[in-house]
Amino acid sequence: MDFDASIILCTVNEIENLPKVVEKIENIAKFNYQFVFVDDGSTDGTREYILNYCK
Repeated sequence: MDFDASIILCTVNEIENLPKVVEKIENIAKFNYQFVFVDDGSTDGTREYILNYCK
């Protein structure tokens, strides 16, 4: 699949903010994109959110 852009989201313990950010991007992006998540060892459920999102 071809993408117009890659949106790179770098996180560490951002479970309170990451779902909101992802939702806002999904709502405003009018082009074909992919998310690239970079997690730095989160311990608050961020990693699990990312893994779930990618399913």
